[in-house]
Amino acid sequence: MIGYILVIVSFKYGDAGMRFLFPILPLIFLFAIEGLRISFNALNMSGPKLAVAFGALTLFSYHEQVEKILDETNVIYEGPNKPEAQKMFEYINQNLEPGTIVEFDKPRALALYTTMHSVAINPQQEKFDIRKEVVKFNIEFILTSDVLTDQKIKDFVNSGTSYCFMIYSVNEFKLYKLNP
Repeated sequence: MIGYILVIVSFKYGDAGMRFLFPILPLIFLFAIEGLRISFNALNMSGPKLAVAFGALTLFSYHEQVEKILDETNVIYEGPNKPEAQKMFEYINQNLEPGTIVEFDKPRALALYTTMHSVAINPQQEKFDIRKEVVKFNIEFILTSDVLTDQKIKDFVNSGTSYCFMIYSVNEFKLYKLNP
């Protein structure tokens, strides 16, 4: 077996050599199990002691990830919990009628954090088709984000016509009212 492993390790195409271990994998597992059994017998470990030892080793293997999680607990990533997004949601809840239809790229987030109905229209359309979707879904407001919103939607609301005008802005978020 040692000779077989040495041949595989010295195999010209090292990455492909792993497939040659499959035939002897059961023997390798048997050797590992027998080695653990002998080691634990030498340490007089049985039942509960063995379970505690394996549990401790398993938990120890995650200590770096747990430290990273604890260090980054207060970090707010891009999403609806950012302070700017929370300010926008608060403004929408206070100033728009419940059930108003608002177009936003993340309609579930808007529906979760506000009392509005939300819809996301296809951002890959031309201005005329976007206007048809707005009429079709009876959209009254469009919420845009500098990070999320597609450029065609931004161009639509900033087209220079009196059809859309901004009523509120918080850093990356802008709320536009649509004139029928």
